[in-house]
Amino acid sequence: MAYGSDSNPPDSEILLSFSGGGHALEFMFKSDEEIEDYNSHVAFEIDGEVSFKAGFHLEVEATVGAGVYFDNNAGFEYGWNRDFRHDRMFMWSKRGHVVTKYSLADPEFGDKFVISVSSDKRFGTPVFSTKGGRSMCPGELGTVFRQSGVYTEIPLKTKMNTENLNPSQRAIFEVVIKNESPYREAGKFALRLVDGLTSSINEIVAAAYAKAAESEHVSASDVVQEVTNVAHSTIAKDSSDVSRLITAASQAATVGGNAKSVADAVYIESTTAPREATELGDSTFLVNGNRFSVGDYMPLKFVGGDALSRQKSVSKMYLNLAIEPGFATRRIDYLQLRLQSLCETKMWEGANLYRDPISFTQNVDPMSWSQPCPKVQFDESTISKYLYSSQSPSSSGELNLKVNNPDQYVLWPDEDVTDSLMNERLKLVRLQYRPVSGGEWITAKDEGSTETDKKFNLLCADSRTEGCSFDWVINNQFEKLLSGFKDNVYELRLKNFCFGGPSLADPSVHEYVGEQRLTLTVDTKMPLPGPVFASFETSFGVDFDENIDCDAQKVEVKKVRTGCGESGGTATNSKISEEAIRGTFEFKCTNFAGGTGRWAVRFPTSESGRYEVKIDRVTDSAGNAADPFAMTVDAHCSGASSLTAKSALGVRDGSAPSSVTSGAFAEGWRDVRTSASMGMVAAFVVVVGAIVALRRGGRNDGHTDAMESSKPLYNKDQHGSGGYGTAL
Repeated sequence: MAYGSDSNPPDSEILLSFSGGGHALEFMFKSDEEIEDYNSHVAFEIDGEVSFKAGFHLEVEATVGAGVYFDNNAGFEYGWNRDFRHDRMFMWSKRGHVVTKYSLADPEFGDKFVISVSSDKRFGTPVFSTKGGRSMCPGELGTVFRQSGVYTEIPLKTKMNTENLNPSQRAIFEVVIKNESPYREAGKFALRLVDGLTSSINEIVAAAYAKAAESEHVSASDVVQEVTNVAHSTIAKDSSDVSRLITAASQAATVGGNAKSVADAVYIESTTAPREATELGDSTFLVNGNRFSVGDYMPLKFVGGDALSRQKSVSKMYLNLAIEPGFATRRIDYLQLRLQSLCETKMWEGANLYRDPISFTQNVDPMSWSQPCPKVQFDESTISKYLYSSQSPSSSGELNLKVNNPDQYVLWPDEDVTDSLMNERLKLVRLQYRPVSGGEWITAKDEGSTETDKKFNLLCADSRTEGCSFDWVINNQFEKLLSGFKDNVYELRLKNFCFGGPSLADPSVHEYVGEQRLTLTVDTKMPLPGPVFASFETSFGVDFDENIDCDAQKVEVKKVRTGCGESGGTATNSKISEEAIRGTFEFKCTNFAGGTGRWAVRFPTSESGRYEVKIDRVTDSAGNAADPFAMTVDAHCSGASSLTAKSALGVRDGSAPSSVTSGAFAEGWRDVRTSASMGMVAAFVVVVGAIVALRRGGRNDGHTDAMESSKPLYNKDQHGSGGYGTAL
């Protein structure tokens, strides 16, 4: 032990050394010092004197001749004095004698400390100063940080292209953690994502205030220079936000500000920067398939090292960093990957660390993704009206279409591209059509189009509001779909075209094809009747070469003879009333998947004999009317003898027997005869389609209920495949 005082220090410095690992060294520190003293001197003195004096004086003087003098001066005098003196002195002193016992220990095995011990002048307690050693968790100032020298690296030879990636494509980086710590020890570390723009701005602001606080002699230009130097060393040196900080510092210095005002100007300008992690959006970050995010860290609990006996080998740990872009992410320019001590990170979380954790920050290369071509779809009203539609010379010849953009994250551009989600590469929105059988897609044209080829562009700024309209005239001078030479069934689609994307990009970057299909039937020809069929002497009909529509059909039924055949029974020439037709006859129009149709009628069991049936106003699905047609049929011939001679269906008897032949039908009607004796049996094909099944109606007792004459002969809502309707 060395002895000394503040004025007379010991010959050598007190140095203590100890190691970590759990054990503790105990020391005792003694201090004996005069802390304070006081002295005072008080003197008191009193001096007094008293005197008395008494007597008389007689003096005679005579001169006679010779002179005679006589003097008598008798009397007395008395006096005394007193002298008093007192001195007092006061003195004290305060001395401190302190004995301090302390223990030195560190829990981390391998730590080593060299400590200097001195005395506090006021309290007499020991003061410790670190002179050297090595330490971790945390690393102590003045020692070698055992976890320093561990860093990340993105090898150049493994780098892949990260610019102009396809939408949602991963940007992939191979990251290597190298352990070049002083003793090549294994350790625990944490991996963090850092917003490089925010960290750069914070670093610049901190440098400005640090420079301004160095001394009173620091000028405004010195702070500007410091800001410029630090800004150019950051990852965000090319950012417009960093450039604004440099400009703000220069302007503050130009107007005569001091060092502090320049630093304040830099800070104020930094408040206008984007919020932290704005650039990263909702992107997904994966390390070896494990997800982590900004504001969190991924613990790496074992980063290998070398044996303490060698301490030469540099361990290398491989990681795969993958970034998947978010819905609005187009670029990530300032991403950083930070590797830091896990132990110090946990201390830092609890605000128990006086500095930032030991770390190494790796800049990640810029990444960019191509924006997909925006979507397009027909709106609900268009789907409802034109999902299946037909056009003919009798129709309007115009389709009033409206389209919109169903994707709120990839928008159609407006004139000034006012939203970052807009894709300015979208230039054309097209309506295209082709036959359903296949072939090349044809772009719809419009006579009012400003384009040279007159193709119509549906692009507008209202795709997310009221939509974009196109009134397509299908028989314009360029399409001529109603010319009679282009009858077909067409499918319609929408397609967006985006220009300017990378040539090797995915097709979704260059175009978007709508998933919806509208079916348009263009038909300028009337439906043609084909073969006639009869079934079991009860049902009769005609096949057509295309689908038919019987909404407005008109049917007349006349009983020609009471028996079947040319001469069977007697001629009646009686017309069945409309009420009877509505009440007991059953009509059916069936459309088949192959594009054909069938008109059919079923006679009630109470009717037998020969009949003439005239049909008019049957149209195809496009509205083209078929020529009126007629047929002569023999109904219920096998049971004619058991039926009454007179029909109970409200027939109107003619004035004389009729001998109507096929040539006796009205002009313009087509006559088709059939007989039950032909033995024709038609196979009814049941088609599951868009037509609703019907309920069989009517009565089979030979009587008819009264019906309103205004009731339609054929009800579309009761139309169905495989079922008969009431009063068709």
